[in-house]
Amino acid sequence: MTRASSVAGFVLVVACAGAPLGACGSVAEPAASVPGDAAVPVCEAGACAQTCAAMGGTLCGERCVDLASDHESCGRCDNACAADAVCVQGACTTSCPASLAACDGRCVDLGVDPHHCGACANDCGAAHVCAAGACTAYCPLAAARTLGPGNVSVAVGDVDGDGNADAVAISSSPNAGASLDVYLGHGDGTFQALASQPLAYGSGVVQLADLDRDGRLDAALLSGSGNEAVSVYLNKGGGVFAHAGDYAAGVWSADLALGDLDGDGAPDAVVANSGGSQWDGSITGDDVAVLFNDGHGGLARAQHMPAGLTPSSVAIADLDGDGAPDFLVTDQGDGTQGSGGQVFFGDGHGKFSGPQPLALTTGGALGLADLNGDSRPDVVVAGWDALLVVLNQGARRFGAPVPYAAPFYGGGLAEADMNGDGRVDLVVGGAGLGVLFNRGDGSFEVGAGCAYSEAGTGWAAASPRILRWGAGSPPAVVTVDDTQGGTDLAALWQAQ
Repeated sequence: MTRASSVAGFVLVVACAGAPLGACGSVAEPAASVPGDAAVPVCEAGACAQTCAAMGGTLCGERCVDLASDHESCGRCDNACAADAVCVQGACTTSCPASLAACDGRCVDLGVDPHHCGACANDCGAAHVCAAGACTAYCPLAAARTLGPGNVSVAVGDVDGDGNADAVAISSSPNAGASLDVYLGHGDGTFQALASQPLAYGSGVVQLADLDRDGRLDAALLSGSGNEAVSVYLNKGGGVFAHAGDYAAGVWSADLALGDLDGDGAPDAVVANSGGSQWDGSITGDDVAVLFNDGHGGLARAQHMPAGLTPSSVAIADLDGDGAPDFLVTDQGDGTQGSGGQVFFGDGHGKFSGPQPLALTTGGALGLADLNGDSRPDVVVAGWDALLVVLNQGARRFGAPVPYAAPFYGGGLAEADMNGDGRVDLVVGGAGLGVLFNRGDGSFEVGAGCAYSEAGTGWAAASPRILRWGAGSPPAVVTVDDTQGGTDLAALWQAQ
């Protein structure tokens, strides 16, 4: 027998029973990448063979093709059609059905095809759609609608275990103090607001993770007069959280990320500390703190490391592809020479090498996502004067920052496929909400028709987070709204 399976873009082939290593081998070496039309190798009678059984079609060379429509193998293998012809029902022809046109060897609808809009090779680009043969600016977001209180930070996850996405926001005001506000999703785009839970301290950031490993998402908050502690609120079920402890993190902590950094299955906390004066007049240097989870939601052991000047944002991902989580910290610099980043590479057991400097020209909200389809997390920084994209080149190397003029700045960043083309787009928050559409190679087009703002407000779309309320639902964006008029709102920008 043989068994072929696809794992993270690799095809692994397990040898047939009794086959010698020199024939098919025990386990084939993973390919660097497997094209979507590549034939799957299998072991037959002790020899490696190719098959198209898993994906259909006919094996021509090393490709699985549809002989009815393949331009290079039309009707039979290696029967290539001329450059100005197309393959229709297994025959080369210069004409397409009346409603279609021949472009690049295919019959396409010029009325809706975004790469051949109105005419062959008229590509609309990532930020537009083709409608009635004309390229039109596209935005997937409708106007915001109010959920309830929430003006500081918001996180998204299934906190009541019903399979639907929920939102957890932090509110703060001089009169009412701070509160944790929970919105339980019904799976249809509607939400139920629970009673606000008072917080013992003011808070700046909320993140969700199963901190005590009981199967429920808990909340970790940056808390205190200077956000100098991580406060843990354990989930007691039904969206109700209980304060379980406060753990010193640093001085004027600016950002918080959660992830298992020592391999024990319990999420740890990484905190970017911007530094400053303490209550007794002493000065604490800028650093990043890793607070290790004791397995029960307690963050009892802290490790502090220098991390540039005024660290501002932190994110966790496997940046070097060794299977162990790493983290990246950005800093605000000295205000005149720009900012920088510091990459800390983890060994999976709670130890870190570095930091390795990452040259940036602005500080701001930080995101890590595969932007060009090479399975490596790339870096995005949404700063006050530009949005920067830094592509991960592998082997702990990063490309030069590429700046983009985003619609809004400084309010936050989220990553998601917003137009359904399978590419990771960028959602930028601030005085409003804007979308940058991915061209597929890690470069972006600013959506000209996608820059929502709220008249008369300050930061009307801060801290954007992506939410999908049900299987197959389009992405939506949840933001907090810190308005000039003092009305605190958590808003949902529903995708069209």
